Amino acid sequence: MTTDSTSCSPQRIALDDPHGLGATGVWPVQPKPTGETPALPEHDALSTCAAATGSRDERPGAQGENRYIYCVCDWDQSVRLGPVGVGDEPAEVFTVVPCEKGLAAVVSPTRLDKYEISRKNLLAHQKLMEMVMASGHTVLPVKFNTIAEVRGGKPAEQDIIDRVLKGRREELAGLMDFFRLRAELGIKGLWSDMAGTFGQIVRDNPDIALLRQKLSPGAPGAERRPGETGMRMRLGERVKQALDAKKAAAQQELLAALGRTVCDVRTNPTFGDAMFANLSLLVESFGKSSLAEFEGALSAYKGARGAEVKLRYVGPLPPSSFLELVIDWEG
Repeated sequence: MTTDSTSCSPQRIALDDPHGLGATGVWPVQPKPTGETPALPEHDALSTCAAATGSRDERPGAQGENRYIYCVCDWDQSVRLGPVGVGDEPAEVFTVVPCEKGLAAVVSPTRLDKYEISRKNLLAHQKLMEMVMASGHTVLPVKFNTIAEVRGGKPAEQDIIDRVLKGRREELAGLMDFFRLRAELGIKGLWSDMAGTFGQIVRDNPDIALLRQKLSPGAPGAERRPGETGMRMRLGERVKQALDAKKAAAQQELLAALGRTVCDVRTNPTFGDAMFANLSLLVESFGKSSLAEFEGALSAYKGARGAEVKLRYVGPLPPSSFLELVIDWEG
């Protein structure tokens, strides 16, 4: 198993939005209670050592099927989460827990060795991790389409226990400790008035203003302008360059405003002219106090700019932008 992007390195979960910042999502998250496991639908008391000892296994699709893996988490007991997995007909999801408690794999049975990379399947994978996180557990995301296969008569769950939960136990326990008090937030920043934004670009860039003047209908010689097509192309290129530079500066201003509330950042592509920031943020020591500090920093940033910008954020999220477990079944 290898891990990607674990520097200090993040469900869509509804957050209170006292500052009018436009938080969106589903499922509120509460801290995991000490000494107890939050109940989920269809919770049962399956033996935690069933797969390891070869005793009778009553889990869905237990006989002779592969196992699709969503994440590793800190569940201590076998739990059924219901038919919420990937596939055309959502698969029944449950946990695989070895005798040594503290780590569990969240899986569903499948007869496939690969799923279509579709929006539906990707969302099912993501929302399953969100469900586990929403119940108060720390989630280590596993790469989409990771499937443990039945090999030589050996059950897929046994392979998961041997190669992952036992074979990489020290590594996973370290990652679990690291991400236990960290979570991902997604934030988008948009300009509200693009006419005003483009007007500012013209004022800040004399060469753009001059090209616009030359191309205006009332400019001298407008009816017989040579090379007009070339001028229009240059104008478009310069406006794009100036807009990209303005976006980069605005994104840096936003990050500077958030300051020490953020532990690590991943920048994502922006869409359209109005979006200047599309960020995945890792918030350290995530909890009510750090969330309040984060929201306070966002509120101050927005307050200084008034109606000029709109901010939207979702979270807390599983740290998929900062960690992805890749499992090597052949090594």
